[in-house]
Amino acid sequence: MDKTYNEDKIEVVCCFCGKPLSYHDAMVINVQSNIKSEEVQQLFCHKEHFIEKLDKSVPLYIDN
Repeated sequence: MDKTYNEDKIEVVCCFCGKPLSYHDAMVINVQSNIKSEEVQQLFCHKEHFIEKLDKSVPLYIDN
């Protein structure tokens, strides 16, 4: 059996709705407990969920 994988088929889970989405379509959120922390956790989400959850007073400079 071929042990290689197809990157186009990798799925992650949206941290807001819990549903799967393609790794390539997911928005990536890098989380640190504070600015000095060297530990970083990546979360994934649907872009529209991130935009919905973000307060409108926070400027967003990504393509949306």
